[in-house]
Amino acid sequence: MPRHGGAIEPTGISATLPGEVGSSPRPSMPDWHEVFAAFRGELGHRPGDHLLTRWAQALAQLHRLRTVDAARGEAIDDRRRALIELIDGWVQTHVRPPASFTESVGAFVDEFAEAHVAGERLLLTDDGVTDETRHTAWTHTSEIATDWGDLVDYLIHGQPCWPPRTDRLGL
Repeated sequence: MPRHGGAIEPTGISATLPGEVGSSPRPSMPDWHEVFAAFRGELGHRPGDHLLTRWAQALAQLHRLRTVDAARGEAIDDRRRALIELIDGWVQTHVRPPASFTESVGAFVDEFAEAHVAGERLLLTDDGVTDETRHTAWTHTSEIATDWGDLVDYLIHGQPCWPPRTDRLGL
């Protein structure tokens, strides 16, 4: 294959090699499976885990803590707001969404964490909770997971969802 100034052109498509001018790693965001794993504590605490999974794990922990320690609700909510701001700052810095995108990705992750923890709590209790209630909670969580996938596709690949779900995504 011919090499031209460090670029390899196997099919007429130029690829910049790492370290060359113009090269930058493509931003990434975790998919919904990884966010779910973070909520469960399986991702987000090891070196190399995506920062968003670390913050998603922390948000889920704060939602769990809020259910058992309501007296600390204000302090917990302050920490959640700080994590939401961290996520939004990371997205603005690393993903650089289009100017038309005005939604808070951090608030979206917080809502996702809250729904996951609520569903988790319903699975762990028998206090008059019906299967229908559990099903409704996990259906809601799965809808948010689908919306997360659409959000990632939009922010990373510029691919809007169809049909657009403007109620949650702000697209």
